[in-house]
Amino acid sequence: MVDNKDLTVNFLPSPTWNRLGVNRAKIRNIPVDGWNSIPVQKEIIEKYINNSDSEIWDSFANIQTGMGEEIDEISKISQPEKIRISADKTKSEKLFFNCKNGENAFADVELYAPENTELTVFMAMQSAWNANGICAVRTKFKAEKGAKIRLVQLNLLSQNFRFINDVGAECEDNATAEILQLFIGGNETYTGTKTTLLGRQSNLDLNVGYYCKDEQLLDMNYVAEHIGKKTVSSMNAGGVLRDKAHKLFRGTIDFPLGSSGAKGDENEDVLILGEDVINQTVPLILCAEEDVEGNHGASIGRPSDDVLFYLASRGLDEEEACNLMARAKLDALCSKIGDEELETLAKSCLEEVTGYANEKTLRKIFRFCEKNPVVYLDSAATAQRPESVINSEMEFYKKCNANPLRGLYDLGFKATECYEQSRETVRKFINARSEREIIFTRNATESLNLVAYSYGMNFLKKGDEILVTVMEHHSNQLPWRAVAEKTGAAVKYIECNPDGTITEEQLKQAFSERTRLVAVTHISNVLGCKTPIKRITELAKECGAVVVLDASQSVPHIPVDVQSLDVDFLAFSGHKLMAPFGIGVLYGRESFLKKCRRF
Repeated sequence: MVDNKDLTVNFLPSPTWNRLGVNRAKIRNIPVDGWNSIPVQKEIIEKYINNSDSEIWDSFANIQTGMGEEIDEISKISQPEKIRISADKTKSEKLFFNCKNGENAFADVELYAPENTELTVFMAMQSAWNANGICAVRTKFKAEKGAKIRLVQLNLLSQNFRFINDVGAECEDNATAEILQLFIGGNETYTGTKTTLLGRQSNLDLNVGYYCKDEQLLDMNYVAEHIGKKTVSSMNAGGVLRDKAHKLFRGTIDFPLGSSGAKGDENEDVLILGEDVINQTVPLILCAEEDVEGNHGASIGRPSDDVLFYLASRGLDEEEACNLMARAKLDALCSKIGDEELETLAKSCLEEVTGYANEKTLRKIFRFCEKNPVVYLDSAATAQRPESVINSEMEFYKKCNANPLRGLYDLGFKATECYEQSRETVRKFINARSEREIIFTRNATESLNLVAYSYGMNFLKKGDEILVTVMEHHSNQLPWRAVAEKTGAAVKYIECNPDGTITEEQLKQAFSERTRLVAVTHISNVLGCKTPIKRITELAKECGAVVVLDASQSVPHIPVDVQSLDVDFLAFSGHKLMAPFGIGVLYGRESFLKKCRRF
């Protein structure tokens, strides 16, 4: 039986938050044996394992890390071979830590940049999508006078892993530490970074991003210790919390005596997308020196109603809007990774967890946007065509271009087959009873006019009432005005609230015993709100009225079932569905289509 123990980590340098219980974290049930080294690629092992040709490595034992001394317990248990990388002028290396299912593994990494050199190290922690275990990484680095070390860490583990990430750094005169961390995976993540700015005018630039959902836990501790004079630190963290995620951010700027002229900034920006998330932000500035400047700030909030309303008006429901904002929040950080392979990998993982396609993938699919910097948000007017649609259209013209339903030759038969197959596809798409209920038109406007002139002109009379909402597009309003003028019927409007919602009271005020036809939008192209079509249909049937539904905005975004909705006519356009221009659909209940007259 494997024994376990608890580790206490991520101590605040000064325990000032006792009441909140956030001065430290406890990692529970850490196995005391059975640890392995995290596998890395073969070339890394050959180059950097047991690189001990310099006495400088002995000094790394004194570098303090963000999580604290108890992480040494894991090192003692696992006894990993150290990965030691040193710069020679300018060097860049990528470390892929491929964590195996069911294993607890530890990696011990030391990075060294001699005077006036530059070292960049990328670390990607990854696993199979359903794997579980513990991944622990300790990284220490030292930048000598005028040197620069850049460390990029990506937590792309499965949602079943526990991730422990411990970082410690020292910077001499005019040296720079750049740290970028992205936390996406892991059921529990504990991370701590301490950067000691020893030398005069040394610098820290730290950027952290995270995306936490379900019941993920992210516990962070960041410390910038300003020892040298005129040192500068900048710590920026930001991310997204969803569902029941729990995040704790500790950020400390420490100005001990003698650090005159030092400046430190710390900021966190949190987007909350759930009612049950727990967000804790613990800023701390310690000051024993007068001539210093320290600032901290936090921006924490939910998407505003105005933003959600605007995105809804562009065809995005709340879930889609939140996914879009989540991706936008972290895409900027991904763009700073500085390696195309890892940037693509990180964005693909974000795409998977947010359900929102990465930008590069989308731009390749939609060739109009591939080399065009535009971010297209006008799909409610017309959608861009993906490459598959354009290619299909070209294939038709190349291989079977002919007039359907007329030509008595092979190409004519092929074109007719494609045409009728499309009719069946549309029937299934909206769950019509028969393909005879599907009529192809040029657009939704023509479909609505077809109903107005073939049905409305012949079955409506003086004294009848036509109901439309005040939110209708002209395509579903002007034809009914024309019908009313010709037949003597009256157009009556269903009112709505300022936000576009329609109440039961407003519906009952609009309907009467003279209501004979109801023509309404399913989703408003202006406000993005959804009309209560099932209730409208119920009231229409009670007074024997026909229901015409403009589904131009709904069909591209939500399932539409004409049998479930129980409407008599339904219209939509292809171009809002990423189809070519010049394609529209009119659904008509077969019994009503038989009554309609040509015009």
